[in-house]
Amino acid sequence: MNPVELRGKMKTVKNIYHVVKSMETLATMKIMKLRGDAEKRKLYAASLHDMLTEMYPLIFDIQPENALLYTGAEEKKPLLLMITSDRGFSGNMNVLVLSQAKHFMQTHPNASCIIIGRKASTQLEKENFHQLATIDMRLDTVTFARTQYITSDLVKSYLKGYYDSVYISYMSFENILKQKPVNIKLLPIDKKSSVKKTVYHYPIESFVILPDLIRVFKALVRKYLDAMIYRVLLEAAASEQAIRMVSMKSASDNAEEVFNQIKQKYQKMRQEKITRELIELSSFSQASRKQE
Repeated sequence: MNPVELRGKMKTVKNIYHVVKSMETLATMKIMKLRGDAEKRKLYAASLHDMLTEMYPLIFDIQPENALLYTGAEEKKPLLLMITSDRGFSGNMNVLVLSQAKHFMQTHPNASCIIIGRKASTQLEKENFHQLATIDMRLDTVTFARTQYITSDLVKSYLKGYYDSVYISYMSFENILKQKPVNIKLLPIDKKSSVKKTVYHYPIESFVILPDLIRVFKALVRKYLDAMIYRVLLEAAASEQAIRMVSMKSASDNAEEVFNQIKQKYQKMRQEKITRELIELSSFSQASRKQE
């Protein structure tokens, strides 16, 4: 390889380095926002769940067989909502979520699934798993309004009896370096409390609920489900960006290393060329002197 080719290769590697470095920086910026939003939604959903838990005894007296609350009945037609990455450079995120989802589908033969992300949908289609729908959506562009549409469709189908439980499989975000695939149950709502009570806690019986208990309960349930799904989508998006950031960091480090190796080779080749030219010049000079 001559010096001209090496210079061209150095330029190419340098351009690649700038691209992946920019992607790494962009992913880092997105993580901070997505992580903060997910934490807020997590606390909000936990507080709503605690309110629903407190209202459960009152609701049970009015509607002992409320479809949205946990009844302990056998699940015969579960639905799994899979949240996967719809883009590349997401590491093993889709592989891990798919593996967990496949295990769920194998242990629940009558289960159906709705998938967010085309790549996972293609994989499951090849393996003949029952898919109800595929949602084409980039996780880093998720909005609360889009989440509400998804929640509305899930609740309507659940209440119509198309399935008797709803689970979500996604990549949970713990920190920038640690994410793990998890399954959580969305419907029916488990009445176990997820928020610790404080010393200032008052029983629900101490409050007057207007306009009436059922309407307030339904409104809280809808807000809770919206918050839960939005929080899960934000966590999955943060996990995707964290994995992408680590991948781009590795790629930029490798590109920098390759660039330095090529640069050293180029400099060595230049030095050899200069040395050879100096030797030739010196030899020519000595030959000229002898002829004189």
